[in-house]
Amino acid sequence: MLINGQLAGLFALVEQIDGRFTRSRFTEGGKGNLYKEIWPLHDDPETYINALHTNEDEDPNVDAFLAFKDAIPLGSDALSRFIHWDTLLTFLAVDRVIVNDDGPLHFWCAAGGQGNNPDGEGNHNYYWYESAAGGHFTLIPWDMDSSFVGHEYLVIRPEWREPAECTCTGTLVPASCDPLVQQFIGLNDRFEAHVDSFIEGPFAASNVEPLLNTWEAQISDAVAESAGIESAPSFEAWQASLADLRAIVATLRSNRGYPYDE
Repeated sequence: MLINGQLAGLFALVEQIDGRFTRSRFTEGGKGNLYKEIWPLHDDPETYINALHTNEDEDPNVDAFLAFKDAIPLGSDALSRFIHWDTLLTFLAVDRVIVNDDGPLHFWCAAGGQGNNPDGEGNHNYYWYESAAGGHFTLIPWDMDSSFVGHEYLVIRPEWREPAECTCTGTLVPASCDPLVQQFIGLNDRFEAHVDSFIEGPFAASNVEPLLNTWEAQISDAVAESAGIESAPSFEAWQASLADLRAIVATLRSNRGYPYDE
């Protein structure tokens, strides 16, 4: 980026999750409700209204989200009215293989809740999009900068499918305690099939390596020119980080995620 003719560094553009995003992604028009960081845990309609990121000024109706919540105890068949399971399980497969441990499967416990979940525990870094017709919900990832790296304070322990005592330990509650996650766990065979498809397809070395090589070539000169500007890394440090990333990706591919000692 140049500012007044002076190089200010190399920057990444981050797309916002908003109405423009939904209109560009969803073939039914994308004008439905977009909710930020709210899980189907709550009975108060205002909780969902407060989490709205679109249609806030259009007398919004959150009945579909409440019906979604009420269907959870009825099982995966009942939830099929609200969730396209293969889409959701694909999301989970990618989320777990790339170790997005600061995402919706990390249930924090904190006095003020987490995200727009107000009741002492909750998750964050995701959106739900409710289709404009039919009350169909799609989970959208957001803020995934901690993927691949496995920061100790973000690690989901125990593993998200493992039964555990449902109490706050440190800063988290086991994911397997959440009623909706329990429905995900009940479809474990289908989940594992989606993991296979991801690892053998988009995440295969034959697909990932050419992309990394292309992106490296695209920005290599700019990284060298920007080195040291506004705390930008040296070219050598950037190359070392690229090598680390390639090694991490290979490990996650081999291990189906799970880079931690349990």
